[in-house]
Amino acid sequence: MKLDFMMAAKQLEEEMIENRRKIHSFGGTGFDIKPTMDLVVSKLKEYGYEPKVVAKAGVVCTAGSGKPVIMLRADMDALPMNEETGLPFACKNGTAHTCGHDAHTTMLLAAAKLIKENEKELKGTVKFIFQPAEETGDGAIAMVEAGVLEDPKVDAAFSMHNIVGSECPGMPTGSLRFTPGPTYTSNDAYEITIKGHGCHGAKPEEGVDAITIGANIVAGLHEIIAMEKMPKECAVMTLGQFISGDAPNVIPETAVLRGTIRTYDEKVREQLKKRLVEVSEGVAKTYRGSASVRFIYEIPSVYSDLKMSEDIKKYYLEIMPEDRLFYTAPSMASEDFSQYSMRVPSVMVGLSLGCPEEGFFYGGHHPKMTVNEEGLYIGAALYAQVAYRWLEDHQDIK
Repeated sequence: MKLDFMMAAKQLEEEMIENRRKIHSFGGTGFDIKPTMDLVVSKLKEYGYEPKVVAKAGVVCTAGSGKPVIMLRADMDALPMNEETGLPFACKNGTAHTCGHDAHTTMLLAAAKLIKENEKELKGTVKFIFQPAEETGDGAIAMVEAGVLEDPKVDAAFSMHNIVGSECPGMPTGSLRFTPGPTYTSNDAYEITIKGHGCHGAKPEEGVDAITIGANIVAGLHEIIAMEKMPKECAVMTLGQFISGDAPNVIPETAVLRGTIRTYDEKVREQLKKRLVEVSEGVAKTYRGSASVRFIYEIPSVYSDLKMSEDIKKYYLEIMPEDRLFYTAPSMASEDFSQYSMRVPSVMVGLSLGCPEEGFFYGGHHPKMTVNEEGLYIGAALYAQVAYRWLEDHQDIK
């Protein structure tokens, strides 16, 4: 039986817009997303599921039974920033869905409803996971540690991230950004704490200047990328914060540097992290101080399985025209979907929900970013299409 998910999803458009606007108004960051979690649980129960809350604020449920098992994932958290869209349903609590996770959650909820209505046609199991704390980098690993890849054991995973405005010029709503292989970089956020010895600015010989140590560490870290990384290796080491001192006439005792390391290659990643520690500690010692390094979060790179990518391409083209499929270079952004992709064959794609040519100018993490709600039903249909067709095509998995 051939199912027309595009037509069925279109009929849910009004409900999807209502859900998205509620979730958008809730906001919430990290694991502090109870209103959104409660709405997801309520809707899933309404659709006939028995959802479970895991990892503080994550939600899991299944449809169908037996092998194979495909997992569909959406993230639910917002960002700690003030929204500037002026929308009547804008979030007003100092958080904002400026990365579009409200759309992700809405699309997967609708897909869950579509799949439940056609559950008897499933040739295996669909596992739905609604994940907290993607933006803070610790949501996916918390879900993995809670056992979402087991019972039933997941054979493959699929997710979408909406792209908007400056992220997708020339890509009309509903277009797919498709990047087989390396898809998003790793993201290791680090903090370097420098200890010197404070003194009066008139007597620098009595102190150990944490700012001088920090400045030389900054120079040393840039040398790693310039002189130790092979040109063909894609990697960046960024410094975003240098915090030190309280007065212009006092040499500070401490300084703190914070930044990120990004790459697609796991060996390069581990080497850069190792050299970060060595350079920081070595430079500080040279200037009579000390430095300690801690990693705030450690997110691997997302890898989209090549064979599964061909499957996803085929399923997308079954419901959308070929001119809406765009092959693109890997993104230098990060996504903790990597915690799943490093454990099971997975694919993550980008779904356009509004390009500049359609009047959507602001990309992710901008306070004025918003999405084209007319594309929500396409995302829901694609989630459902991928689940049904992948299960049909992989009956050999036992």
